[in-house]
Amino acid sequence: MITLITALLFWLGVLERPLYSVTLFDVGQGDSLFVEWHDGTQMLVDGGPSTDVLSRLGEVMLPWDRSIDFLVLTHPHADHVRGLYAVTERFQVGTIVATQVPYFTDWYEGFLQDSSAHKIPIVAPWDAAWPEGAALLYPISPSDMVASDNVNESSIVLQIGDNQRALLMGDAGVLVEQRLLSQDRLRSVDVLKVGHQGSRGSTSAAFLRAVQPGIALIPVGDDNRYGHPHDEVLNRLRDFGARVLRTDQSGTIRVRVFGDRVDIKTTY
Repeated sequence: MITLITALLFWLGVLERPLYSVTLFDVGQGDSLFVEWHDGTQMLVDGGPSTDVLSRLGEVMLPWDRSIDFLVLTHPHADHVRGLYAVTERFQVGTIVATQVPYFTDWYEGFLQDSSAHKIPIVAPWDAAWPEGAALLYPISPSDMVASDNVNESSIVLQIGDNQRALLMGDAGVLVEQRLLSQDRLRSVDVLKVGHQGSRGSTSAAFLRAVQPGIALIPVGDDNRYGHPHDEVLNRLRDFGARVLRTDQSGTIRVRVFGDRVDIKTTY
């Protein structure tokens, strides 16, 4: 009862609410992240590899809340898109934002068809009406996408917040990092969602020198066969003074950003 009352007071604004919160869900080897702003706007970025995302959403949303304003698919790999089927079945989604990249798999094509059947608008990132407090860093136009056979390099990259910033890298690797650096699009950030589960081909020293993250969040499955996160990436993050939090070690990680501080809560 006390927990329910506290939750109600929080949501009614009686208790202090953050400028925004970023919750990195523990969904195993895959990505799913939930952003909520002070005004109640909600955005789900990727859905992970399974329906586990529904349970995770139930931990951060009120039981009667059945709508999500924005659903962002950073890129169409299965460990990002599979869980989104269940989300569009359970929730009323305002807009889907997806990179317009040729990639033909049953999972991705099925998701697009299912979303169309639910009459959910699907827009390219450069055409989206992003909420206040979210800025698209990549790709900002069709011609902005780097030439690569690796679909990870089509990942949508977002900055959340103005003064206290979070950077969401999707599965973007070094090629995208180089593009962002060459175009001077990067700023120092309080929170970094590390690209591609901390793989060796992401989170370069030049990139970290530009963003100087205070907190680095890594979504990763326990004892995964890919060896994520790579020791080189972990060492680089620590060399730059970042506090590293991983879902395989901490479970779901919720970061609440206030004007004067950042609060962190983890499952364990």
